[in-house]
Amino acid sequence: MRRAFGNLVAMVMMLVLHGVGTGQGTEPSGGSSDTWTELEGLWEKGDTESRVRYLELCARHDSRRAIRRMLGTHVLEDKREPVRAAVVRCLSEIKEPQAVEYLKEQLQFPNPEIREIVAGALGVIPKPGGLEALVEGLEKEVIPSVKAAFARALGAYPDQRSVEALLKVATPPRPRAVREAALSSLGQIPLPEAVRALLSCANEPDWTLRETLEHGLSGRAAAQAGLEQCLKEGLSSERPRQREVAAIAAGKIGLTGLEGYVAKLSADPDVDCAVGAAIALGRFSESATAGGSLLGILEMEPERVKPEVRVAAAYSVGEAGVKSEPARLVKLIATEKDWRVREALKLVLARLILADGQSTGTPAALFAAIESVEKNGMAGQDLQDVLDCALAGNLKGLPEETTELLEALRAKGRLPNDGVPAGRAAYPPILAKRPQWPRTVVQIDPGDSRRGQANAVSEGLLWLMRNQEADGRWGCAKHNPYSGNVPLVGFDYEDEVSDPAVTGLALLTLMAEGYVPASGPHREAMRRAIDYILSCQDETGLINIEKGHVHNARCLPLGSDHGSRPRRYNHNICTLALVEAYAMTGVEKYKIAAVRALDCSRNTPMPG
Repeated sequence: MRRAFGNLVAMVMMLVLHGVGTGQGTEPSGGSSDTWTELEGLWEKGDTESRVRYLELCARHDSRRAIRRMLGTHVLEDKREPVRAAVVRCLSEIKEPQAVEYLKEQLQFPNPEIREIVAGALGVIPKPGGLEALVEGLEKEVIPSVKAAFARALGAYPDQRSVEALLKVATPPRPRAVREAALSSLGQIPLPEAVRALLSCANEPDWTLRETLEHGLSGRAAAQAGLEQCLKEGLSSERPRQREVAAIAAGKIGLTGLEGYVAKLSADPDVDCAVGAAIALGRFSESATAGGSLLGILEMEPERVKPEVRVAAAYSVGEAGVKSEPARLVKLIATEKDWRVREALKLVLARLILADGQSTGTPAALFAAIESVEKNGMAGQDLQDVLDCALAGNLKGLPEETTELLEALRAKGRLPNDGVPAGRAAYPPILAKRPQWPRTVVQIDPGDSRRGQANAVSEGLLWLMRNQEADGRWGCAKHNPYSGNVPLVGFDYEDEVSDPAVTGLALLTLMAEGYVPASGPHREAMRRAIDYILSCQDETGLINIEKGHVHNARCLPLGSDHGSRPRRYNHNICTLALVEAYAMTGVEKYKIAAVRALDCSRNTPMPG
């Protein structure tokens, strides 16, 4: 049977490609007779290595006709596994539809590597006959890597049967690789059923796979599949994770008309869902409804809204439509008790001042914007902070006027006599060598390739700001991707004991971008983070979690010394962060702590 099919394929290929009477010595298009002779010589050698090389060259050759001719003669008759695998790869490369039946036969082959390659080939040669074979293979296959290959291939078949088969393997306890492939394929299928299937997987415990799921919902295929109606169904689901994922997807796409649905979820009893809704509202960048909803969250009594939701809303409000609401922002800043929310709102107000000042690019325009804020009751340190943040924007059109602007602000008492923000002072080398504030994304031309990088950096910094703890640290346990706060793979200690090091890394990230603890954007966040690091330093100069860690029932089984295990990691990174902080600010207490930490590094053996 197999030999007969091989002969049939050979005959069909010869007739289709060369026609009746075409000679056997035809050269490959774009090649020479010497090249043709060399290729045929490789096959005639007969050893496995030569024949595999022959097939690889065929797959990469410019002439599709020549490749088909070669495959149609004698290649299918070689049963050696490496050669068979090379045949399948070659058929996959040229996307030969007449090869589907041969490929389906190879799915019965006992070698899992061959089956995996065949599944991938059927995914790039989507033919009706391949769908049934892939669905059957996905159901029967037991090896995870091969099963994942079947799932990936089904993404090329927009059919209800594909969706049903993928949904069966898209949730635990299926292996992670299989779930990832299934979720990715569902995101490629432009059918409403695929969108609903993705939403039904919202309880996925692995956060990286939830990102795959969210990407699928906001991708092009989902947009072609009646996404709005499906998201409305998801937003009103009884399952909180489904509501959360639907809100995030609606925000990523910015579907006008859904912001009202999303706004209702900002008061959801499930904290993660409410945070997701607050973040999603910020994505509706031109929506007054979204901006008003976020301000409404912040104006509610603090005890009625979870702190995490308020912080998310404060950072999101700057992205939504709040251009005509400076008075509400000023009032919120004056009355807000949570420093994280207050600092976020100052950044938002600074952006509004910059947007107004940018209208003509002159100091006069900036003065007018500042005066409008003052009329709404802002003064003192709050106004100073907002001006620092505004000046940090380093607007196009204003740098040459900077000296005049600073002198005028100083004359009006809006800046102290040494009013140049510390971020513009001359620093010692290391990270501090950068004298300018970071450029904002809006200052980079849309056609510039760096704009995408700047957007990614901005998103990363925004995530850091939203997830900083009230005591200034960034906590590992809160963001452990494994359920139940199981220690991270490869570590033998509880993940929260690395909080000092992670906090130091976040600080170094901000400083590398040009932010400083002395003034400007994120000033308070950086100061609080440094204070947390200082709180972890003991009398010997060692910086480690032991200083402030409180043992509890969850961590005691790890041993009373578990906080000492990552001490070198914590100490070294935090020491570097303190050195940079002192270099950028000249603050004496940072210098003292940094010197003590360096002395400890020199004098104390530090395992772990």
